[in-house]
Amino acid sequence: MMSDVIWWSAIVLGATLLLRGMKTKLIRSYPLFYGYMGCVLAIDLLRFACYRLNGDFYQRFYWYTECLGILASYAVILEIYKRSLKFRPGAARLAQTLLLSALFVTVAAVAANAYASGFRSWPRAVADLGCYLRYVEGGLLVVVLFLLGIYRIFLGPNLRGLLTGYGFMVGMDVMNLALLFHD
Repeated sequence: MMSDVIWWSAIVLGATLLLRGMKTKLIRSYPLFYGYMGCVLAIDLLRFACYRLNGDFYQRFYWYTECLGILASYAVILEIYKRSLKFRPGAARLAQTLLLSALFVTVAAVAANAYASGFRSWPRAVADLGCYLRYVEGGLLVVVLFLLGIYRIFLGPNLRGLLTGYGFMVGMDVMNLALLFHD
């Protein structure tokens, strides 16, 4: 019962955020972020339906949708860099190339690791991808904060909120992963 309340609360909050983005037309300024939020909302609704209809299918379905959610979350980092370096086109192009390269290297490393282990576990590969990408995102957020200080870039309230909120989420995920693997 309580898990349903938490689940529905997350769905309502996500829908509210999307509706507010449409109403204020911020969805045009931050399409990758709102695309990520739409993806998360759709995944949550589909997971809830699967959980209610067939618990066994939910367990398999979860890991496929988790992979999609993990990859979609990386779009928020791209959005932060794109908007932060808007008036520095050379740095923005370089950052985009490096960000996409970091994503490719991380996905390739997880795929190589899964191949080396004989593709035994899709959930393990997805969990590894989520873990490694959170570490990469944490490092990239530190780098963007450094660049903002070096270039003395002013952040508007929307970008500052996006950077703060996403930074908090990634920071909590990284600390959670560190505690999870701590002996």
